[in-house]
Amino acid sequence: MKGSLAFGMLCLIGLGSGSAEEAAPVLRIAVVDMSALFEAHPDARAAEARVTQARDAARKIFRDKSNELKKVLQQHQEMVASGQVEGGREALEEARVIERELAAMKTTKERDLEKAFLEEKRAILASIERAVRTFNEGAGYALILDRSAAAANGIPMVVDAKGVDDITEAVRRVVAP
Repeated sequence: MKGSLAFGMLCLIGLGSGSAEEAAPVLRIAVVDMSALFEAHPDARAAEARVTQARDAARKIFRDKSNELKKVLQQHQEMVASGQVEGGREALEEARVIERELAAMKTTKERDLEKAFLEEKRAILASIERAVRTFNEGAGYALILDRSAAAANGIPMVVDAKGVDDITEAVRRVVAP
């Protein structure tokens, strides 16, 4: 996707490379800071609070289950020390069951939390993208780039945008009036 964006940009830039006699179309380009818009979005704080609350609840459940495991293991040690071999075996089996539950819970909760986070993020980003499109209906930019974006290797997508309009504040007024 990043490669197709770069190819599209080169094609747009190439549109104006005809002869001097031809009137080159004027392509207006703007940048926007999507990270700043995300932070300013009215739903961002509430989404962050929901995800944090879910993470804290999962941690509490995990902590409670871990404490239960510790108690069962303590019971196992006490039974073995007092010569109650059969009770010790039962406690050890119960501990193994709890360990499996903990492992499954950890995997499931992490996946569920990640899914919830991504859903919240997608909804907010979709709202911001709609706001950018709404703003651009009147502004008429041919290309709007995210100046806060980085490629997969961490290198910024937009290094310098001298002479290009930064529409972040205008879009922020659409996102969070």
